[in-house]
Amino acid sequence: MMGRAEHDLLPDVSNARSAYIQERGLVPEYNDYSAWQRMPGVKSSDSVITTTTERPTSPETEIVRLQIKARRKTLQQYQKMQNKLVTCNLELMGGIQHNENQVHDQVTVLLQQYEKFRGAIGSIRSESEESVKRARELLEETRERTSTDLERLENEYKDLERRVLERTNECEVLVKF
Repeated sequence: MMGRAEHDLLPDVSNARSAYIQERGLVPEYNDYSAWQRMPGVKSSDSVITTTTERPTSPETEIVRLQIKARRKTLQQYQKMQNKLVTCNLELMGGIQHNENQVHDQVTVLLQQYEKFRGAIGSIRSESEESVKRARELLEETRERTSTDLERLENEYKDLERRVLERTNECEVLVKF
């Protein structure tokens, strides 16, 4: 069920329903049925028949009277159904409006979160690009340093190899003597 705060948010259904019905003229007033009971050419004030017992009845008039009574009852049922449907429609409209407001609030919150995340993603992306740039610079420096160190070590190796070869040659000469 709805809480008191939610109930206050919904429109006053009974007043809204009656205003809706009156604005559109959906419920005609049938308080005066005398026009249906008059004889042709006779005004209601001139009528001499005033009670149902004094009326002449024939099967046809009885059928017409029953048809009129049934149609009045049907009309009243239609009016009740119309009022019920109008009330139901107004309640549905209130519920839809309430749901739309909730969805609007949720979408607003999600859009705000999206804006925050989008800003965070931008800063993360720029930090990542800076980090990659620094890593590439460090890699290039390391490659250059490693290359020079390797070149130096190769030169030292060649120099030592040459020295060893010279010493080996000297030893062979000495061994031959």
